Amino acid sequence: MNHKTLLASILLLNTFDAVFTLFIVTAGLGYESNPLMAWVLGYGPVAFMLVKLAGGGACVYVFSTGYPLWIAVYGAYMVARVYALIAAYHIACFAAWVVA
Repeated sequence: MNHKTLLASILLLNTFDAVFTLFIVTAGLGYESNPLMAWVLGYGPVAFMLVKLAGGGACVYVFSTGYPLWIAVYGAYMVARVYALIAAYHIACFAAWVVA
């Protein structure tokens, strides 16, 4: 996977995480486990989305301008893997909700 595709996947997975977190919280199926983002969510879904997406964008910016490049690529792979696990968790929660 090239570096630009990796960074785009981080943005996509970040957006997926934000949307599913809002769905799960508003449906009463769970809660935001990040204390900072839970506090931001108290200000409403728009504030939550803005902060969440800005954080993901800042992460991608740092990884796209990182020096040396191998450290930025390694960090981006780690973030993408964590977001992939979070996405799998959201999908499992959604599947459990649909089945129940």
